[in-house]
Amino acid sequence: MARVTVIAAGLVMLVAARDNQHLAEDYLAKFGYLKTSSSGKTAALRSIDSAVKEFQAFAGLRQSGELDEETVKMMEMPRCGVKDVLEEEEDSLSRHGSRSGRGKRYALQGSRWKVKDLTYRVSKYPVRSGLSRREVDSTMEKAFKIWEDETDLKFTKKTSGKVHIEIRFERRSHGDDDPFDGEGGTLAHAFFPVFGGDAHFDDEEGRAY
Repeated sequence: MARVTVIAAGLVMLVAARDNQHLAEDYLAKFGYLKTSSSGKTAALRSIDSAVKEFQAFAGLRQSGELDEETVKMMEMPRCGVKDVLEEEEDSLSRHGSRSGRGKRYALQGSRWKVKDLTYRVSKYPVRSGLSRREVDSTMEKAFKIWEDETDLKFTKKTSGKVHIEIRFERRSHGDDDPFDGEGGTLAHAFFPVFGGDAHFDDEEGRAY
């Protein structure tokens, strides 16, 4: 009986480890730590350890390269959908003039608006999350006020017409090639001004906001 219990416990641990491996592969590929091929498959397994270590460095965790409990817990936390690491668009040249291959950089670069007075509009309110229009409008106003207090930007809400920032609550695939994943995981994503400056929130997140 004891032997059966040990075997069962071992199987449970094996399944958990496999699930964590799949979670890590998907997470690291989605947020820029692992390259994906044109078929969508992640890089070879031997590169996952270094990708895990890079993620741990970014998240301020101990850089063991192992999928320990703390690392898995961090990967399971709700977060923004913007990648942490971006591949350079072009090959870089080494000091000797030879190609050094595609490099990586943390996602600190973007674009900016050419004006200081910006407008925004909530064009699609939540349906499934239980938030009322009043709650959404109030929260957005408070969020933009934080930016106004710390920068020279001014944000004005509009109810119709063209705006600098369009805000929408969406579910799953919603037309921008970056589908939401349901409750948990990615809470929202936004685009640099050069790509429109819009912000999308996952409508399946309940009261996570």
